[in-house]
Amino acid sequence: GGRVWRRAAVRGLKLPDDGSGVSFYCFKRIRDGKVFKNMYRARLDALGADRAVADSMVVEANAAFNFNTRMFQELDALGGFVAEEPAPLLTATASGKTPAAGVGAASGPGAAAACPFAALAASGVPMPKDH
Repeated sequence: GGRVWRRAAVRGLKLPDDGSGVSFYCFKRIRDGKVFKNMYRARLDALGADRAVADSMVVEANAAFNFNTRMFQELDALGGFVAEEPAPLLTATASGKTPAAGVGAASGPGAAAACPFAALAASGVPMPKDH
């Protein structure tokens, strides 16, 4: 996800390719993204987390995705690419607390099931390879 956001920021904001302005998305110690992704998934699978823990992890991942989406929406508004600022995103943390001012909370059964990638795919946005 971070590499996709980095490319979008570099292209959309015409930032230099050296990582200036997007250092948050630079992972210099990860030599091979695919190897890291496979290792990360294997370790998550090996956790043996119960349903509640797994659901809370999905809720947190969705919140992080929504924060990134919101950042780019706000940059679009600042750059004049949209007529007005977007409405607040609905996100939640595992605790059910609102993660930041201006962002509503979504909790309860199904909150973790609201996968942002599924919503994008349903709207016709092409998904990354192997997703």
